[in-house]
Amino acid sequence: MNDKILKFLEKSLKIEDSGVNFFSKSARRFSRISELKVYFETFARTKVSHKAFMHELTSNYKNHQLKIKKDTISDFDISGLESLLDDVSVVGDHSLPEDILKSAFNYLNITIKLYSKLSATFGFDESFNKMSAESKLVFDVVKKHIHEFTEEIRFYGYE
Repeated sequence: MNDKILKFLEKSLKIEDSGVNFFSKSARRFSRISELKVYFETFARTKVSHKAFMHELTSNYKNHQLKIKKDTISDFDISGLESLLDDVSVVGDHSLPEDILKSAFNYLNITIKLYSKLSATFGFDESFNKMSAESKLVFDVVKKHIHEFTEEIRFYGYE
């Protein structure tokens, strides 16, 4: 068993866990923007299944029940994952909507890359492609709203 791969899997599991909390909390902050609220609530529930899949993957790797197709993880710098965890863990009722959107953007961007690395390493292409597609859907909505917030800030001269 490769310790770097195990650390990567454990960190990925923490990211899925923090995603459940982050998107649940964030949904409450967007009560006036129903599209975001619905997407975030739905995605928080989706993250529960992502977390379960990552938990099973990690357990199987620890129990030597998982074969590596190709190691694409050992060279991955997990320090960026730590800062992502820090970033999404501080979201709460005090957070500004634009800060939440930026954190969501970063979270989704990184998790989509994670799924690609994990798929290349372990296979399970169908599962990881589904997880990526679900993330990309929310990513596109977040990107749209970041653009709208930026335009609104410029319009009112807050920049």
